Amino acid sequence: MISTVERLSPAQVKLHIEVDAGAFDEAARQAYMKQRGRVNIPGFRRGKAPRKLIESMYGPHIFLDDAINSLLPEAYGQSIVEHNLTPIDEPRPTIVKAEPGGPLLLTMDVAVYPEATVGDLNGISVERLSDSVDDDAVDQQIESAREQNARVTEVEDRPVQDDDLATIDYKGTVDGEPFEGGEAEKEQLTIGSGSFVAGFEDQLIGMRPGEERDIDITFPDDYFQEDLRGKKAVFHIKLHAIHTRELPELDDEFAKDVSEFDTLEEYKADMRAEMEKQAKRYADVQYETDLVEALVERTVTEAPEVMVKDEAERALGRRAMQLMGDKSEQVKAFMNLLRQNEAVMESCREDAKKRVLAQLAINALIERENLRYSEEDDKELFEQAIQEIALDEGAPEDEVRGRVASSQQETSAVSGYVERRKAIRYLSNIARGIIEPAPGKPDSSEAAAAEPSASEPVPNEPGPQE
Repeated sequence: MISTVERLSPAQVKLHIEVDAGAFDEAARQAYMKQRGRVNIPGFRRGKAPRKLIESMYGPHIFLDDAINSLLPEAYGQSIVEHNLTPIDEPRPTIVKAEPGGPLLLTMDVAVYPEATVGDLNGISVERLSDSVDDDAVDQQIESAREQNARVTEVEDRPVQDDDLATIDYKGTVDGEPFEGGEAEKEQLTIGSGSFVAGFEDQLIGMRPGEERDIDITFPDDYFQEDLRGKKAVFHIKLHAIHTRELPELDDEFAKDVSEFDTLEEYKADMRAEMEKQAKRYADVQYETDLVEALVERTVTEAPEVMVKDEAERALGRRAMQLMGDKSEQVKAFMNLLRQNEAVMESCREDAKKRVLAQLAINALIERENLRYSEEDDKELFEQAIQEIALDEGAPEDEVRGRVASSQQETSAVSGYVERRKAIRYLSNIARGIIEPAPGKPDSSEAAAAEPSASEPVPNEPGPQE
């Protein structure tokens, strides 16, 4: 058998395969031996009719289809091994020539793991977001806590004022006809919040509990319901109750009520520390995202549809499990519901494509710069991965460590995490000017392994990706 490979794109090849005439004829003979018992020829006992007689009566190609089908798996398998290809989908064969006495010529279109070529990494410049937290941000968070702990009190001796919480029924009509979404009962609305169409809330001011009135509004031209844009509507309102929100005093007693601290200063200090931790985490994630995007922009590859589809399905599964828990039937039902939403699926597909391209680019960089996991050299990063997994799962580190040690699959996942961290560190070192890769040439492994300086932090290492 002879095979050659034609590269159609980074993720698509065409195999050209020739099976010699002798092998093709032998496969046809084997097909005859299997099928002859099913052919009834007058004058011959079933299964005893000569091959040439059967072919003369039913045509010379009678056994060739089975012969081809028997040869395809081996021809495909040998070609894949010979050309070191990694298929990601089933091949699509096409018969070019299949004549008795001659060779079998065929082609196979094969979707393969994409080639990815990392270009010149000079010029990568990624600015890390600030993770500092100012006093105003802390004060806003404290104020939010006050809002959440406000005391709600019913008011009966005055009309509605700005900032009141009004409980109302409403029923809207356009040209005397009700419309979808225009009716509700016992709806709670904070006056002045801007939750409803402009002019709606202002016209409730002055109403008293039990009072009813009609108000006129005009829907804006960019209203989300197209059939209501620019339309004038009349709403019949009934006010049931008025409530006010009384904020607690900002003092030590407030801190004791909402936290484990005895003083307001301790509460603020703890809140600042938590906000700084979150700001650093966000800055780390965004910094890594920007580095990977810069790498993708400098990498020539493509995201095969089959890989995008698989990644989108995994994302759907994760989303469904987050919302539905581990109830398999409910997860399946919710996934089917998500699949029917075109907007959700398009967003999911676009996100999946970005993740596929990012992973292809990172893998290509790992390969080019020899950033593979080394059990001897990467002990610190491996241990860091164990800690991250334990933190994510809420499990003891020793338990995770033992599980990883006993599972090749989990060991591979952790080593993959380590390789990704090494790639991110390598990109970070370029972006921060620690190393300057020569255009078009692999950079030294020493530069790739350079440790970040203490004054310029690299992102926290997130847990292994699924």
